[in-house]
Amino acid sequence: MGLNISIIPARGGSKEVPRKNIKIFHGKPLIAYSIESAKSSRSVDRVIVSTDDNEISVISKSYGAEVIMRPDSLATDTSPSESALIHVVETLEKNNSTEIDLITFLQATSPLRPEGLIDKCFDKMTLEEGDSLVSVCCEMPFYWKEKNGEGKSIHNY
Repeated sequence: MGLNISIIPARGGSKEVPRKNIKIFHGKPLIAYSIESAKSSRSVDRVIVSTDDNEISVISKSYGAEVIMRPDSLATDTSPSESALIHVVETLEKNNSTEIDLITFLQATSPLRPEGLIDKCFDKMTLEEGDSLVSVCCEMPFYWKEKNGEGKSIHNY
């Protein structure tokens, strides 16, 4: 039987909100919330952050995640998240002969998850013998205000 892993892609570059993945949000770096959600899940065996950024790597490790550094070519503004996921899976399979059963793809920029959501999703997939599941919520504008008072509305789609 293989592992259930959570992968959190978090690149260093961001044009809209620079360094957003490690900005402090209610006392913690934004990425910490996704790491903590995955680590608290009984269904997740390993939590892995995929990044191209040393500072994100250090912060992620301090919250208990493993880190796989991805090449710059997979961390551009136009790089799809799927390329980061594939890179992690291929790296694990190549380096560790790890067989993976399920992957939880968590976005660092969606930090607010109800407690137990990841386990509920795993349970639903198991019960209904699914091979994939997507958790979504109604779109709500997200407003980020910098310490200097400047801010912008960001819409997640």
